[in-house]
Amino acid sequence: MKKHFLYGGLFFLLFVTTFNCSKENIRNAELIGNWQAVELFEVDSLLNIDLEEVQLSFFENGTYAFSGTLKYREVGKYKISNDLLFLRDTLKTTSVERPIKLLLVAQDSLSVEMKDNHKKRVLNFKKLD
Repeated sequence: MKKHFLYGGLFFLLFVTTFNCSKENIRNAELIGNWQAVELFEVDSLLNIDLEEVQLSFFENGTYAFSGTLKYREVGKYKISNDLLFLRDTLKTTSVERPIKLLLVAQDSLSVEMKDNHKKRVLNFKKLD
């Protein structure tokens, strides 16, 4: 009886781990590419700003590049865990890993939620390639 319980528990852990890894691998595959920001919401209000310079790229080697307004740049490493995207800017020596909530990851659309000065912001992207 103990063996069946042990094997059942091991099978369940293996299944859950495999399912979570597969889900994150699918999300990671959909994330790879170049993204252009198209909408920015702050506390549910659309902000009327030019997002042409706001681009985000994810690469297969686990790195990303971000360009924003006023010539702001980031380059670093990323990882996905559940519905969180963790970014670490390697251009800054004092950079810490920042979590960003993934609201939507699809073939042509990406939506992320973050906080800025304790205000919720949602940034929507379209895939360029």
